[in-house]
Amino acid sequence: MFASKDDLNIITRKRLYILAVLLIISIVITTPSLAHSPSNIELEYDFFNQKLNVTLTHSVADPNSHYIETIGILKNDAGYLTLNYTSQPTTSTFTYTYDVSAQDGDDIDVTAICSRSGSISESITVDEATSDDILIEVKPTPNTVNENKALNFTIFTSAAGQPLDDVSLEIHVKSGTASDYQRVSAGQYTFTYTAPDVTRDLEETIDFKASKQDYNDGNLRLRFTVEDIEDTGGSCPPTLDGVIDPGEYDFSVTLGGGDFVLHWSVANDTLIMAMEGKTTGWVAIGFEPSDKMKDADMIFGWVSDSGIVSILDCFSTGIFGPHPPDTELGGTSDILCYGGSESGGKTIIEFKRLLSTGDTKDQNIPSNGEITIIWATGPDDDFESQHEKKGYGKVDTGTGEFEEIEIPKFWIFHASLMVIGFIIMILGITIAKVFKKKKWWLKIHKLMGALGAVFSVTGLLMAFIMVSMGSGEHFRVPHAFLGILAIIFIILAPSLGFAQFKIKKKKSKIRIAHRWVGRVAVVLMLLNIISGFLLVEII
Repeated sequence: MFASKDDLNIITRKRLYILAVLLIISIVITTPSLAHSPSNIELEYDFFNQKLNVTLTHSVADPNSHYIETIGILKNDAGYLTLNYTSQPTTSTFTYTYDVSAQDGDDIDVTAICSRSGSISESITVDEATSDDILIEVKPTPNTVNENKALNFTIFTSAAGQPLDDVSLEIHVKSGTASDYQRVSAGQYTFTYTAPDVTRDLEETIDFKASKQDYNDGNLRLRFTVEDIEDTGGSCPPTLDGVIDPGEYDFSVTLGGGDFVLHWSVANDTLIMAMEGKTTGWVAIGFEPSDKMKDADMIFGWVSDSGIVSILDCFSTGIFGPHPPDTELGGTSDILCYGGSESGGKTIIEFKRLLSTGDTKDQNIPSNGEITIIWATGPDDDFESQHEKKGYGKVDTGTGEFEEIEIPKFWIFHASLMVIGFIIMILGITIAKVFKKKKWWLKIHKLMGALGAVFSVTGLLMAFIMVSMGSGEHFRVPHAFLGILAIIFIILAPSLGFAQFKIKKKKSKIRIAHRWVGRVAVVLMLLNIISGFLLVEII
């Protein structure tokens, strides 16, 4: 006996439905294997200095395990330069500069390859500067200037290799002041820069713009550090240089599986400490928190892209922060001196402070005894940004003994519960669609709906616990809002399913609502799982 055309159509639809379900499940299961590709690349060629600037945007959580691995440069379709890396400088946007010899009209192609998956390419045609371009040169070009110091600068403007006079010159100073501007001779000008009074080292920039009719504007930016004389005076030992030599410190402990290393020595009434973190952002240590972060005496440090070392003496006012500088809370900055470095995806900050500073926003550190610490690393140089890695423990400053408190990765349990709940829901819908002629389909369908809701709600509770033990900010990201909405529909779908058998007068309307709410719940759940994987950067 042959099947009718209608029967064949039903069978075909069922097969297509099963294939679609299997495809969705396979996407969810294989999602962790995917990775981010670089999202943007910009090229800039400095003809006069024969330099190629490659600016890349590659957003990652850990630049030491997920990074731009290879940069390939072609000139006029021929291989010119290939460079391999084992990390990238930041977690997002960064610039590499290469010596590339080129002539007017040369084509340069650059390809950046991710260490996990994907690549991005860009091209540029070299354009020789013309006689209409204004060039600016400034002397001197200091690396550091002491606070409150006055320094005379000379500006030279030229075009086509000849001094260019009667230009309109603009000078913009970020923090200090510019005064006494005057013309000295053709294409030569002077002005006096006065550095500001600072409480810690400050990165200063001076921007120059030269304009003249019938010429292309010239632009130049000068960068240097304004040094706090009190912080960097003679009290700073030469070993606080951002380099940790063997035997430099009495004690060292490795934390977080190598993500953070703490070194220290105690001499008389002084603590000398070094923080070594796998990050190109900030590193931090906190002393004697009363609850999570609350009341912790915290030290944050980082190194800017231009090599300027910054450090802050802070105090955490809540269990999840904030942690403003002591000076904003009526306290004082008690870091006597410091140094630092950043290279190879690692930041080192060294500092010196008294064991007992007398500041109400500082904790007393014992010369020989146990103290509770917290540590963290950040993704960038903004000390208020969310940490990437963190840890807790107790250390004995006199013996070097250390007890690290492990922080469980609850997100893995949360994600597993949500994925299992999603798969159970898909199976429940599949049974209702494919096996409706079987006597047992309704019982299994109800069970699957209830189990899917139980796993999903349990996953939500796990997320609540996880965030409470972390930042404490439950609705910091869109994933949280999407998750709550999905859970509402997940609970509502089986509730309507059971209600249709209790309220028989409205059974048909409730059944329709049950089906649509279930479909929406599945879609929201899938989107929520994907957004969660994006959040932890699995995709």
